[in-house]
Amino acid sequence: MKRRLLLVFALLVCIAPISRAAEVCKGERCVYLPLLLTGGAPASAPEPSETSTSTTPTTTATATATGTLPTASSTATNTSTATSDPDATATSTATSTATSTSTATSTATSTNQPSDPLTNFSEIRWLTVTKQSGLGLFYADGQISTTEAQAVTLLGKLFTFSGFNANNGYAPFPNVYLFEPSGERGGTFTRLTDMPAMDDGAFGGVTHAGFATDGRSIYWASGYHTNSGGDKQSFGSRQAWRYDPQADPKYPGSGAASNSNPYSRLPDLPKAHNEAGSEEPAAGQLAYVAYEKDGVPKRELYYIGGSSGGARLYDLDVNWALDLDNPQAGWQQRAPLPIARHHAAAVVLDGQIYVIGGQQRHDGDLISRAEMHRYDPQTNVWTRLADVPSIVKDDPKEQANSSDQRGRNHHSSTTVVLGGRIIIMNGQAQHRVPTNDVVAYDPKTNTWTPLTSTPHARHSGIGAAIDGKLYVGSGAESGSQQMWVGLPVLD
Repeated sequence: MKRRLLLVFALLVCIAPISRAAEVCKGERCVYLPLLLTGGAPASAPEPSETSTSTTPTTTATATATGTLPTASSTATNTSTATSDPDATATSTATSTATSTSTATSTATSTNQPSDPLTNFSEIRWLTVTKQSGLGLFYADGQISTTEAQAVTLLGKLFTFSGFNANNGYAPFPNVYLFEPSGERGGTFTRLTDMPAMDDGAFGGVTHAGFATDGRSIYWASGYHTNSGGDKQSFGSRQAWRYDPQADPKYPGSGAASNSNPYSRLPDLPKAHNEAGSEEPAAGQLAYVAYEKDGVPKRELYYIGGSSGGARLYDLDVNWALDLDNPQAGWQQRAPLPIARHHAAAVVLDGQIYVIGGQQRHDGDLISRAEMHRYDPQTNVWTRLADVPSIVKDDPKEQANSSDQRGRNHHSSTTVVLGGRIIIMNGQAQHRVPTNDVVAYDPKTNTWTPLTSTPHARHSGIGAAIDGKLYVGSGAESGSQQMWVGLPVLD
C-alpha cells in the first residue's frame, strides 16, 4: 500500500511542472519547457534566445530630372525550429536576412513637405488700411499725394522713399516714411530722416531709382533727382547710396544720436555708353543677392537695365555688380540683359534675379515689354521665362486692340514675393492707362495665375508682402491716396 502511495505522489510531482509549463506556454512557441520542468523559469518569460544572422538593409537613392517614380525590392527570410524531447532538451534556431534596395528619381526640389497655402491661393479680400497715427500716407507736408515713390520691405515693415507730384514740376520730394502694420487692417506711419541731395539737386529725394535690401540696410542707385533750381527733375545719376535704419534717430527704437546721419555713399555707377557717348543712367532696377561660388560667400548688388540721355532716348541692357565685401573694386560688368529696357520690376527668389516686363522709349511713344528673364549670378547666365500676361480690361471697347495691352511697366515697387510666388499688383501697358490687375507667377511651373484685382486701377505705386498679407498704395490715377491690404483667401 505504501508503495502505491509513493508511486502516486511521484507521478503528481512530475505532472505539476508539466501543467505549469502548459499554462505559461499557452498560445506561445514554448522553448522554455526545460526551465519550467526544472523550476528555473521566471514568473514572466523573457524574449526567446536566438541565434541570428542579419544583414543591415542597404538603401541607395538617386535623384535626377526624369520624373521616374521610386522603385524598391525587398527579400526577407526567417527560419525557426524548435524540438522538445522527454529528456527536457530544446533547441531553437532563427535566421533572419533582409535586403532592401531603393532607387528614386524625381523632378521635385523637395519631397514630403507640407503644402504652404500661400502658394495656392487665387482669391484676395481687399480692405482699406486704417491709419492709426502719424502723417498721411506718402504725402508731402500739406497732404499732397505722390506717385513714383519707391518701396522696400525690411524687418517686417514697409519703407517708402520720395515720389513726386505733377503740380510741383515732377521734382522729387525728400520724404521717407515707415509703415508698421498692426492687426488685420491697421498701421502706423512715421516720417524718417529726409533723403540726401544728389548731384546738383537743391534738396533730397529721387524717383526712378533702383532699390534693394540685404536684410539690414537699404540701398539705392541712380534715378531722377531734383535740378539745381529745385523745381524740376534731372533724368539721370551715377550715385549709389546706403540707408541704415539703426543709424536714423527718427527710426523708432534705434537709439541713434540726434545728429546721426543714416545715409552713406557707395561707389558711383559707370557711365552708360550709347550712340551719343557716355551718359548717366536711370530707371534701372537694383537687386541684392547672397550666394556662394567656389566655396567663397558673395554679397552683391546688381544694377540692371535703365535708360540714359537728357531726353531719355536710349534703352540700356547694362548689368553691373558691386561686391559689398569689396566695394572699392567698383561696379563690374556682367552678362547684359537680353532685351534693353527700363521701368521693369526686379525681385530675388531662391538666389536668382527675375527681371519682369518694362518698356522701351517713354511716355506716349513707349513700347511695353512682356518678357521676363531670370539671371543666375553663379553662372552669369540669363534664361527667358514665360511672358507677363496681357492686361485685361473691363471695358469691351478697350479690349479691341490687345496689342496695346501687352506687357507691363511702372510696376517696379508693386512686385513682391509671397509664398514662393512672384506677385504683380497694378501697373500699366499703355501710357497713363493704369490697371487693377493682380497676377502671380509660380517658378516651379513657369506659369502665371490671375488673382483678385485691387479695388482701384493705378500705376507707379508702392507695395509689400508682410506677414502673409499684401499691401498696395500711392501711385497715379484713382484712389491713389488710399492704401489697401489684401488678405489671401486660403482653403
